[in-house]
Amino acid sequence: ENELLLQERERRLQEAEQLYQQLQATHQHLRELDQLKDQFLMTASHELRTPLTSVQGYLALMSQFHDQLPPEKHWEYLQKAQRSCEILVMLLSNVMDASRLEVDADICPAQFDSVPVHDMIQSVMNIIEPHVKQEQREVHFHIPPHLHLLFCRTSSISTFSSSQA
Repeated sequence: ENELLLQERERRLQEAEQLYQQLQATHQHLRELDQLKDQFLMTASHELRTPLTSVQGYLALMSQFHDQLPPEKHWEYLQKAQRSCEILVMLLSNVMDASRLEVDADICPAQFDSVPVHDMIQSVMNIIEPHVKQEQREVHFHIPPHLHLLFCRTSSISTFSSSQA
């Protein structure tokens, strides 16, 4: 009977040791996730601060020198501030989409499709065309002959295209 009690005690000690090791591994994993979260927040903060500072700067210039700026400068500053706002919206949408992708992955797996590269680039060109023309610039693209199809999540591409229009 003492032998059985000792065996039971030994088995429970081993179980306790395994549970302790699992707990330590989980704790380490949570610390790593916390570090990743901190890095993400620092990066996101920096990425959001850049266009926000631009908007703030242009609005400050317009406010401070409103009576000294020619109308074309007002228009230019408004356009640049608006573009920075659009970038902010895009960045925030990307963050929201990333979290939505994580949730969607649990609900239903992503659907990937082959999309003609030329069509995709032309779609993006149509989106940026007003900004390019407004800045009196030209954009050209070249697709390597071997690159015909892009394998991607088409719902994400559609979301990007419609949010940029």
